[in-house]
Amino acid sequence: MNKNLNAAISSFNNTASTLQASFESLKKRVEELNKELEFKNMEIERMKSLEEQADRNSRLTAMGEMAVKIAHEIRNPLGSIELFTSLLQREITNDNHKNLLGHISSGIKNLNHVISNLLTFTKQPNPIFKKFDVHKFIDDLLQFSKFSLNNNNIRLEKEYSPSLPSGWGDEELLKQVFLNLILNAVQSMPKGGVLKVKTGLGEKLKDNTPFIEMKIIDTGDGIAEDNLKKIFNPFFTTRESGTGLGLAIVHNIIELHKGIIEVESEIGKGTTFTVLLPVKQRHEHE
Repeated sequence: MNKNLNAAISSFNNTASTLQASFESLKKRVEELNKELEFKNMEIERMKSLEEQADRNSRLTAMGEMAVKIAHEIRNPLGSIELFTSLLQREITNDNHKNLLGHISSGIKNLNHVISNLLTFTKQPNPIFKKFDVHKFIDDLLQFSKFSLNNNNIRLEKEYSPSLPSGWGDEELLKQVFLNLILNAVQSMPKGGVLKVKTGLGEKLKDNTPFIEMKIIDTGDGIAEDNLKKIFNPFFTTRESGTGLGLAIVHNIIELHKGIIEVESEIGKGTTFTVLLPVKQRHEHE
């Protein structure tokens, strides 16, 4: 009887061991599938982002072509108005009239500024791609912005990836991008706050291209959900003094670099702009 009992216990232990091994194997496979699902979800989000960007590009191209025609139509008569205003300012002695002409002249300058920005937005620059040190590039921009940050009681935080590869792009054009994003962050924190700059090496995209990820994070007013899809549209602005062309130009520059720009925001908590720039591949020539 003891032999039968021992045999039963041994059989039970073997079965339990087999079940435990099967469970561990199943658990490992579930973890693998969860990771695969997570990666697929990330890919889907990236693809949705690319589709939205492609849709935005087609709309921006059409708007850009129309904007160039309008800008030239406005600028020609504006030059004549500016000329006659300056002539009148020399001849008129009445102070009230002079003040009125001063307002006209100021209005003309503002219009010229808007038109110049508009033409900058529509013009396709020829980027000069070179390798650059991403962290030095950001540090130089932050040094340039230091006065504005201090003056607005904004604390700076940096979280840099220690193993980031070199960037690949036109530094002068990318300066426009990040100075614009930093300026937007500062303007969103009129009572002070925190500006955080974060870098990292992102997951590979569907075409197996790795990319550098740079985030500009603020603790400002945030952007309403209804406005998030409009912020890269030309002339869209929520500020009285804004032209609504800054982020449209930013979008164009990132597009020239075959990159992606994403935005997340929550009212009262802040905004995060994420710029993704492809890492230079070996077959690309400097």
